[in-house]
Amino acid sequence: MTAHPLKNGTPAGTPAAGEAQYLYCVIDGEETRTFDVDGIGGKGDAVYTLPFDGLSAVVSSSPEAEYDSTRRNLTAHMRVLETVMADHTIVPIRFGSVAPTVEAVNDTLLKPQAATIRGLLGELEGRIEMGLKAFWMEGVLYSEILSVRQDIAQLRDRLVGRSPDETYYERVKLGELLEAEVSEKRAREATELLAKISPLAYRVKQQDALGEQMILNVSLLLDRDKSDALEELVAALDAENENRLLFKLVGPTAPYNFVDLSLTPDA
Repeated sequence: MTAHPLKNGTPAGTPAAGEAQYLYCVIDGEETRTFDVDGIGGKGDAVYTLPFDGLSAVVSSSPEAEYDSTRRNLTAHMRVLETVMADHTIVPIRFGSVAPTVEAVNDTLLKPQAATIRGLLGELEGRIEMGLKAFWMEGVLYSEILSVRQDIAQLRDRLVGRSPDETYYERVKLGELLEAEVSEKRAREATELLAKISPLAYRVKQQDALGEQMILNVSLLLDRDKSDALEELVAALDAENENRLLFKLVGPTAPYNFVDLSLTPDA
């Protein structure tokens, strides 16, 4: 962690005239303060508030005009959000958002989007985002399909020991049957899991399943005091599905999946 007593002869948290600003999030209130975390860019820039009319953008001086989505940059961005979240409800801003000047922060974010931001702050107050993924464990998916779909199992068995050229169309048919069965099985099991999980959440956003073994990929916005209940539920589901399903629960994180705030309202 870098100490931030001065920056180019200016007290930390006081942006120089005409200096570009990297944006992380917006918080309630007009307190001028710095946070004990380094800004993006690897130069130890201070992270501070830019207050305006009851709201404050959390920013740092931006040494770059654009930022690639590298692990280093994403980690720096998320570390700032985690630090601010410890004391404030935040409305996160899209990664890589840079305002050319302090005035532009007000003119393109805080002024025109004030009503939207205040509404989001009210909705997010006391709530956290958690991410949950569920997977079939290795060997489970096709074993279960073949145990109930004898036609698919028999077709597979007929291909054993025969050349790919000889069985080309049968292999295509097998692939199509398996693909359809996997899709149906995933949808059915995802619906069953969501029916158990959703009652704990204020809002639910289902993401695309990534990879064949993934059943469910969901983001949950829930009251902070329900996080223990969610952890207990996931632990119970894990125990019920021992040696069959694998669950990964991540969070709390900044509520990116329930906010799409950018530097300009129509971006």
